[in-house]
Amino acid sequence: MLMTSGLAVRYKGSIDCIVYDIRNESVTSSLLKGTGSNIVRGIEGTGVLVGLDKLVQFYTGTKVDTNTSGGR
Repeated sequence: MLMTSGLAVRYKGSIDCIVYDIRNESVTSSLLKGTGSNIVRGIEGTGVLVGLDKLVQFYTGTKVDTNTSGGR
């Protein structure tokens, strides 16, 4: 069920919404809002995983095999 909270329906569909946003705002401000924060969130998540791997290597004294050739 579409929740309009008492307001008139503004868009006819998803394409109409995108065209409306591009016409009334620039592409970078309307379609790319939040991109920077998502990139930062991804970098932070990667840092946590790498940091955990480094901590485990330091604690156990082992090294991770980085040989990707698949052979022995």
